[in-house]
Amino acid sequence: MKRKNKKKVSELEKNLAEFMKGVEESRKRSEKSIAEMKKGLKESRKQFGEFTNRFGYFVEGLTVESFEYEFNNLGVKTTKLYRRPKAILDGKSIEFDIFLIGRTIKNINSYLPEGVDVLIVLEAKAELTSEKIKEKQKRQYLQYYDKQGKSPAVY
Repeated sequence: MKRKNKKKVSELEKNLAEFMKGVEESRKRSEKSIAEMKKGLKESRKQFGEFTNRFGYFVEGLTVESFEYEFNNLGVKTTKLYRRPKAILDGKSIEFDIFLIGRTIKNINSYLPEGVDVLIVLEAKAELTSEKIKEKQKRQYLQYYDKQGKSPAVY
C-alpha cells in the first residue's frame, strides 16, 4: 500500500511540475504579448498625435486668410500676421497659433477707438465647444488689462 501511495505521490508531483512549467511558459508568452501591445499602442499614439498636429496646421492654413478678412470687416486693418509664434515667459517657451497685429480703422467700441494699435492672439480649432474655450482659458499664460483693470474686448 505504501508503495502505491509513494508512486501516486511521485506521479502527482511530476504532473504538478509539468503543470507549473506550462503555467510559467504561458506567463512568459503573456508578458511578451503585453509588451508587444504596449509598444504598438505607444506607436499608435505617436502616429495619432502627428496626424492631429498636421490636421491642426491644415485648419490654421484654411483660417488665416479669413481671419484677416473678418477683422478687416470689424475695423482692424492687418499690418503683420505671424503663424506659430513662440514667446518665453518665466523661462518657459509658449506657442500660439496666430498673432495678428493691426490698427483700428474705425471706432469698434469704447475700448478700441479708431487709430489704436492692436495685437490679436488667435487659436484655431477644428471643433470649437464651450468646454474647449474654458479649458484654454484655464491654461492661459498671459492676461491683458487696460489701465482701469478692465479686460479688453474679445471678438
